[in-house]
Amino acid sequence: LYSSQVARVDLDILQMRILSSMGSFRYAQMWYDYGRNSPVQQRSENDSFSYYSLADLAVASSRKNGDPWFSDFVLYHNDNNYADKMMRNVLQGRNNKWNSVEQRTAVIAETSAFMVVQMHLWAQINDAVNQCKGMQSEGEYDLTHPWDEVAALIIGSLEGTMEGGSADLEDGQLTWSLASRRAFQFQSINSDGYANINSRLEDLLYAGKGEIDAMECTALERTAYQIQVLTNS
Repeated sequence: LYSSQVARVDLDILQMRILSSMGSFRYAQMWYDYGRNSPVQQRSENDSFSYYSLADLAVASSRKNGDPWFSDFVLYHNDNNYADKMMRNVLQGRNNKWNSVEQRTAVIAETSAFMVVQMHLWAQINDAVNQCKGMQSEGEYDLTHPWDEVAALIIGSLEGTMEGGSADLEDGQLTWSLASRRAFQFQSINSDGYANINSRLEDLLYAGKGEIDAMECTALERTAYQIQVLTNS
């Protein structure tokens, strides 16, 4: 249940895309700042109800678990909060490189998916390995099932329940959807009609779950690395 809630972050991205395409950047920023679709896990009935927001993910200390990629991004942009800075500049019209509504919309949606969510994904992959090894991970997202969140952040909620994901390539907003679009573009589709890379990711996600259940942490580390490479290619 919790992983399905995490997967709904793709709805935030889709709704920001729609709002931005209509020129409603102020409302798109509200979605960015406060979230709308992915509820934070409540530990007890006394916990206040809130949503995960892309803005929180963009500056979370847990991003450090995404090394070596996090450090590479920081070094390249010379800014710890590089994705948040880019998002706010574009949402508020402070970036001279992208002036049209179409350009700003594309940057907002793609930065959300492939800089904000993607870094959180890599961090959660490493967190799952560290938890298997009994290590302490840094960050505020202490999740019960980090591997379930890994799957949720790769696939999202908009792909539906069909094997291979939604038949409409515009539905998904995350890595799975990007792989689907590129598979049709470059004809790298398996015999079941969906992206070869997604078929491989699916196998690795199932393998990782089995390795966690069996406490095969060394094997999980290899599986995690393969997923990180596939989602970074």
